[in-house]
Amino acid sequence: MTSDVHRVAWKAGLLSLLLPGLGQLYNGQAFKGMRWYCVLVGTTMLLLAMMLESRLSPLSLGGGVFIYAALYLTIVGDAVREARQQGESFQPKWYNRWYVYLTAIVVAPFVLHPAIHLPMQKAPVRAFKMSSQSMEPTLLEGDYILVAPWAPSHGSLKRQDIVVFEAPSDNASVFLKRITALPGERVALGQHQLLVHNQPVSEDYIRVDKANGQGDFGPVVVPKKGDTLDIRNDGQVYLNDQPLALPAGRFAPYQHEISMTGFEVFYGPFFPSGATLQKPAGPVTVPDDYYFVLGDHRNYSRDSRSWGFVAAPQIQGRVIKIYWSWDRAAKRVRWDRIGLDLQG
Repeated sequence: MTSDVHRVAWKAGLLSLLLPGLGQLYNGQAFKGMRWYCVLVGTTMLLLAMMLESRLSPLSLGGGVFIYAALYLTIVGDAVREARQQGESFQPKWYNRWYVYLTAIVVAPFVLHPAIHLPMQKAPVRAFKMSSQSMEPTLLEGDYILVAPWAPSHGSLKRQDIVVFEAPSDNASVFLKRITALPGERVALGQHQLLVHNQPVSEDYIRVDKANGQGDFGPVVVPKKGDTLDIRNDGQVYLNDQPLALPAGRFAPYQHEISMTGFEVFYGPFFPSGATLQKPAGPVTVPDDYYFVLGDHRNYSRDSRSWGFVAAPQIQGRVIKIYWSWDRAAKRVRWDRIGLDLQG
């Protein structure tokens, strides 16, 4: 990186590898270098926008990487070729100084990075890796997914949305499940058939081993914002002055802890600590909307059947797309899963 009169091909190539277009600057072609740089930034933005906002075909990700790499190498090759052609006939420009090249390398990221993040600003996403079997066959271990952030102010979620949320027993962890009942709905499972308000719901996405796992469950009514709950002298819980049927049996919402009753798991959290059916309490007002969530692999999922409802503020985002999938056992890419749209 000197102001020598002659141009050296390997120096032009190295500078272009460090920063696309810098090799052209080294060759005295400042405007050409700027054009190449802008083309690369624009191409990067376009590829990101395609990945985040459009339905990808299985080979789109590999194709995008190929296009980016081909363009990058084209810029490097152009700089090397021009340096060879000019050789010792080159006439230095005022900017052919090492400190100009260094300044470009330092300053460029402040231009490139904001430009690349423009698609993210329009469609902000987070990336997660699926590490369990609880959502099979919809999501497999080794699927990498994009999640669009969500908050109660963003509008309503709908049944069958797949959401990421804080684990009820550990705020440092997150779970990924499917919404199966909305605020104010009555939900039950009978012979592995989901019932909402006693009506069967079609679920062609689930995996059920009818010989094992949880079968019948409920019913429970999912509370919504503004509902009132109270415990009366008859030992029942009332929702908006209507008695609730509490799930029978014992539940284990947190691993390695003692089992709990249906009241303790599903409606106890709305009352002050220590409330029981033997002590009248309330009425209390439900603060936020709640959802009932299940894993698609019904026999392999710990979900709302174990630890109750999910509050709207706990939900971090909605799953929108699989962007990569790796089968660890077979040591291969699942090309057919890349780009699958999961927005229902």
